[in-house]
Amino acid sequence: MVRIRDEIREIASDAGLQVRELHPAEIVRIRGRLLERFDSGRSGSALWQRIESGEGFQDREAWRLIDQILDTTVPIVFFDIEREVAMFELFDGTDLVQLLGEMRNEEFYVTDIDAEFIICHNRYDFLIACGSAIAWLDRILRPPE
Repeated sequence: MVRIRDEIREIASDAGLQVRELHPAEIVRIRGRLLERFDSGRSGSALWQRIESGEGFQDREAWRLIDQILDTTVPIVFFDIEREVAMFELFDGTDLVQLLGEMRNEEFYVTDIDAEFIICHNRYDFLIACGSAIAWLDRILRPPE
């Protein structure tokens, strides 16, 4: 089985994507802030099962909207810690969508360096947004008339 970290490195190298693996201290800080801000305390092994006050919708291809949702934010992609401990920073949302399109993984999370939001696409094809990503998602799904 290919590890997620190795898969990301291989795809990034082949596609010429700028990907930086975060330092362990950055990972601890970001995961801690995300849990503090968005973990409801409900049971569940996957973070998306515990997200509080998230909004979303079901669509198999919804993850392709992430580059529009992120706008100018530098994305950090990560996974449930049981699957991959590392987090990866990409240049922009377009690079992230390209990376995700090549990956075998069906469940991932996106945040920023300040842990202001979580965007998740889970194995049931739900795109879930919380924090500041809710407003971004609303703007995409309900454009002004």
